[in-house]
Amino acid sequence: MNTLLLALLAGSYVRQFNWLYAGLIVVGVAGYAITDAALGRTGRMRRAFGFAFVTLVVFLIVLAPTLLDIARRHQTAPYRFIHDGAIQTEEASTFFLAGKDPYAESYAATPMAQSDFAIFEVTVNPALEHNPYLPLTFILPIPFYVFAQYTLGWFDLRFVHLALFLALWLLLPRLTRDDDRKLGLLIAFGLNPLFVWFFVEGRNDIVVLFWFVLAVWALQRNRVSLSALAFGLALTVKQTAWLVLPFYLLCLWFGPLEGKWTRQTWRALVALCLPIGLLILPFAIWDWRAFVDDAVLFQSTQYPIWGYGISEWLIALGALASRTAELPFWILQLAIGLPLLVVLARAQMRNHSIKVMLWAASGWSFAIAFLSRAFLDNHIGFIVSLAVLAYFVSDPP
Repeated sequence: MNTLLLALLAGSYVRQFNWLYAGLIVVGVAGYAITDAALGRTGRMRRAFGFAFVTLVVFLIVLAPTLLDIARRHQTAPYRFIHDGAIQTEEASTFFLAGKDPYAESYAATPMAQSDFAIFEVTVNPALEHNPYLPLTFILPIPFYVFAQYTLGWFDLRFVHLALFLALWLLLPRLTRDDDRKLGLLIAFGLNPLFVWFFVEGRNDIVVLFWFVLAVWALQRNRVSLSALAFGLALTVKQTAWLVLPFYLLCLWFGPLEGKWTRQTWRALVALCLPIGLLILPFAIWDWRAFVDDAVLFQSTQYPIWGYGISEWLIALGALASRTAELPFWILQLAIGLPLLVVLARAQMRNHSIKVMLWAASGWSFAIAFLSRAFLDNHIGFIVSLAVLAYFVSDPP
């Protein structure tokens, strides 16, 4: 099954490259197929060769194009070969280092303003006046930024993303015990078509996914405080992480904490809240109005209607006059999302496993995102990544 999965997913990318480079990908897939057929179902050599060939294929498709776009951007212009959100994060880091509030500053005078933007009639990027990402997004890159400026004289946010991808690549196989499922997880996660190209252009879903995977890995090993800390850090990266929070808390409470207020429970609660207190609260105090407008309200009230959700259907049916029309999507999310949350929470309370947590989180995230103002392609990719984790992850014995 892994051979077929690798061939299908890797094969979907070969037309994006020249024949010589695509041939290397085909060689990697063939090498895995031969290994799988010749070395049997188990054995150290089979595991080593299987991991090597899967790593070769994924790195050819994911890492090499990312490095190429980093080089092309450096050789041309800072607004080319990168997503505008990544440019904004880089600029937010520099604002913060200069003692300026990234949520109160305008990005109209940065390279982000030169990046191509067009959503039908909306041709001026509204994010030039709003930073929609949470603080760890631009705080985490600062050590990388300082080191890169000192050694290279320039910086690209994808240096951080590449480091997190490599760490994730080593961590993912530890989420499951079966050798075949280890490789299947790497294939399905690493070659997710709704993840790869967005990673290459610099979107930041990899940052949330890294902290999620670390939280799951620690939870499997009953390292509750570390898991809670990792999840707390995910909450300071992107709003999508908050949709997983109810199910994580249920898994924690009914799982390792056994529904009891013990010293371990209080330590876990402190570990979960610590990143929020240290990273989000200072910016909220710094300029409450700017923070709420950017990080809370912007994407739900001011971003153009766009994507694959119900908002696009309303545009097509003529129920909304334009992509800047105002509509309280939160009413739809509350009316449908709240009953669904109750149903999924009750299901998880009956079976408080990590797998059920991830399945419930991916289902509820899809419902809320589908009913939002903008349900974008990388949002779907993030939810698919959660579902992939749910399918392959092993619950602790």
